[in-house]
Amino acid sequence: MLTFDLPQSSRDYAIIERALAFWLDHLHYQPPAQALAKAAGVNEAQFEQVVRRWAGIDTEAFLQRLSREHIRRLLQRSAEQTHSFHADENKPWRPIAIRWEIRTPGSSSPRGAGLQITYGFHPTPFGMALLARTDRGVCWLSFERGGKEDLLSAMHAYWQGARFEEDPAATADLIERIFDGSSEHEPTPLHLCGSEFQMRVWNRLVAIPAGEITTYSVLANGSGRHRAIRAVGTAVGQNPVSYLVPCHRVWRKDGEVGGYRWGIVRKYAMLILETANAGSRAG
Repeated sequence: MLTFDLPQSSRDYAIIERALAFWLDHLHYQPPAQALAKAAGVNEAQFEQVVRRWAGIDTEAFLQRLSREHIRRLLQRSAEQTHSFHADENKPWRPIAIRWEIRTPGSSSPRGAGLQITYGFHPTPFGMALLARTDRGVCWLSFERGGKEDLLSAMHAYWQGARFEEDPAATADLIERIFDGSSEHEPTPLHLCGSEFQMRVWNRLVAIPAGEITTYSVLANGSGRHRAIRAVGTAVGQNPVSYLVPCHRVWRKDGEVGGYRWGIVRKYAMLILETANAGSRAG
């Protein structure tokens, strides 16, 4: 089981991110670890050390998890297991307690009206993150792509009726619980607000175990809209609590990555870390 020194893990991610960005730009020749290390600004031995510290695996296993064959094996396993982890939409697989709020079409009040939201910026294994909570649970989790102001603007636009207070001390316990790699904690409470269809899609997402992936078409079937793949993709992308509601576990059926609001490189990184952690649990 991996455990994280979050500040160190966030610094390591900066190196991992540069390496993955190079890999994605050179898919035609599948660059080796030496090339990834150079692109990340470290030597090969340093890159090996960073990968082991960040993911608990060696660079050979790191590269193997990036292969199209690995993705296809995960998707095949997902197709075989779909009946088990999508069996009951009212029983999320992850240890999460969810407070749902359904917004009806044409609702006149802004989302979050009357709510007090406390937020903080924190280092994570996927870079700097913005975490926010209400008295009911985590209501926002996003990852830095441009700057902190962009994250704040997106959160304010989503919870436009709420009052906000920055207090990292009040969110630190949650960030530790989410990313410390342990399954021994109490369920992480979530506070989600969306349409009935969004809620069906998001509940299907939390049923996908860490280390597994599914496809947009399978998710559409499980949400009762088997032809609405584009609508499902939109609902996935509108999820306000990334990682905990794991939109990063949805890929295209041909093995391509698909989109991800917080960056395709980060989506690959999450897959690598979760499959590595799932392997350590199994061992």
